Amino acid sequence: MGRAKFDYLQCVRDAPHETRENVFHVTGDVQEDLAINTTSAYAAAHEAMISFQALPSTVPKTFIYTGNILNEGPIPGSLTLGVGKIASAHMIELGDNLYRSRNIRFFFVDKRMEDGTPMFIGAGPQAHADMFLALADRTAGDVP
Repeated sequence: MGRAKFDYLQCVRDAPHETRENVFHVTGDVQEDLAINTTSAYAAAHEAMISFQALPSTVPKTFIYTGNILNEGPIPGSLTLGVGKIASAHMIELGDNLYRSRNIRFFFVDKRMEDGTPMFIGAGPQAHADMFLALADRTAGDVP
């Protein structure tokens, strides 16, 4: 499937075709980014729901999607990545709205400062692991 773009900085380096003259330059990046960011997450959510149904209703079930700030607004140089993140955020929010009452949570997570601004650098792997575990164990509080 070619190169994977997992973060904003990589996307900016890979998106020289986005210009003020025509940001909608047709490339394989749209399909590639949707496949990486959305289609694969959609398939994973489908499989998760199948697995969740096999568990007792009392067991908390959690699906975590690693996002970024792009679902909040556009950043130049990240059009195709942003399209995928927005689609995935929609899917995750819908899943959480539909299944929260059944002890199934869907989370779109990203690194943010306390004031809600993006944390482009900062939290390391252990902080991520701790937060993901708190979400899965339901000890993170009632996060949106």
